[in-house]
Amino acid sequence: MQRAAGKKILSILIVILSYCLPSAFAADVFTWTDEKGTTYFADSVHQVPERFRNQIRTKTLQKNQPADESRSAAAAPAARGRPREEAIHDPNPAPTLNRYEVPFVAYEGSARRIIIQVTFNDAVTVPMALDTGAPGLIISPQLAERLGVFGKKDEAKLYVMAGGIGGRVPAVVDIIDRVQVGGAKVRFVPATVTSSVSASFEGLIGMDFVSNYTMKVDSGRRVVILEELPPNPGAPGGREELWWRSLYGEFGTLREGWREFGAAIEKKMTASMISAGPDFDILQKVKEFSGTQYRAADTLLAKLDRYANENQVPTQWRQY
Repeated sequence: MQRAAGKKILSILIVILSYCLPSAFAADVFTWTDEKGTTYFADSVHQVPERFRNQIRTKTLQKNQPADESRSAAAAPAARGRPREEAIHDPNPAPTLNRYEVPFVAYEGSARRIIIQVTFNDAVTVPMALDTGAPGLIISPQLAERLGVFGKKDEAKLYVMAGGIGGRVPAVVDIIDRVQVGGAKVRFVPATVTSSVSASFEGLIGMDFVSNYTMKVDSGRRVVILEELPPNPGAPGGREELWWRSLYGEFGTLREGWREFGAAIEKKMTASMISAGPDFDILQKVKEFSGTQYRAADTLLAKLDRYANENQVPTQWRQY
């Protein structure tokens, strides 16, 4: 009897997740080709050199969209600082921009890949597939376990529906404090925890990391070259307005949706006059689950607020 009730509860929760949770939001990636035939990608038109803006092509990507293996991996070229001889006489010299070369593994079996070593929270280093077609960071449950995502028993986890080749499946959303590739570092990276797609790497690292760098792939030497972009006053914390608005919108919508759902379940329980039995137990568990989801979304919003305050993000970008 208990096993049947448990299966019924699981079925109800999957239905709830399927219908109540958003799976994606759209983001544009701009692409162009230089005189040498090299193709570049960027997530902002401002990162495209002016001489190439008349040939920009725009691609719309979905968050949690499966990677396109045929896509070339490159991002918007960085502006170069002046030679040191000129900078001495320049009252406003351009900042020095760091350049990093990161070796990669070119194959996963017979499939062409760009697999690089990525360090999370200065503690865990694992192979990840670099994919500019992935807007965010996707990590395996095994990596999430090593990072302590599931080890915080007093902290609820926020579930979403992640899209993939096999359809939509429940996944967990969290924030990774620090992500590092070679000497390149990015703070506060949203991550989706979902099932592993390969035994050769622990997930996908995408545009949330790459967007602050020019990226080129030297296939002959098998290195990824990352060069810092100049500081952008219009991108606090290295994130543009759309990124801030989208993340606030996603977390805020989830929090409000679970609040309303929990209130609806409470109303149904009161109206039904049921106080015991299998149906009451199921409704009680669903109500408890909605409460944990509300608290999880609220926790992520609080983390986002702290990071926004650190970087003086405009108030109007934080609406949800």
